[in-house]
Amino acid sequence: MKTTATTLFFGLLLLTAATLSPACKKEKDEQIPPEISFKTGSGYTYANDSVGTNDTLLVGINASKTEEKDLLQRFIVTRQYDANSATTILTESFNQDTYSKDMTIITRSVAGTEKYTYTIINRDGLTKTISLVLAVH
Repeated sequence: MKTTATTLFFGLLLLTAATLSPACKKEKDEQIPPEISFKTGSGYTYANDSVGTNDTLLVGINASKTEEKDLLQRFIVTRQYDANSATTILTESFNQDTYSKDMTIITRSVAGTEKYTYTIINRDGLTKTISLVLAVH
């Protein structure tokens, strides 16, 4: 009788542990970077292009979180002329599921290359970057 009671006790203990185990598991953060893309509608510049000096362009971006709890927190834009160092021209902070921004670019008055880099950062510090290179003539 003692063996049957012991077997039954350990069987119930194992069943209880198996039932509670999934409920006690900690959610694993997948560490997926946020999404960012250029707006491609009429009037938007969204691909590398050759443009004139002093040209006015409209660039837009859409960004979204990829994980339930990882809100978007920062948006950064840098500009680089030719082979010079990049300069930050915009930084915005927020806590949102999605983010959208339209920006006007006026190209410089001399020929060369202008590179614009758009970066979105989420709560975990994960980043996603897209760039646009303009050949100014």
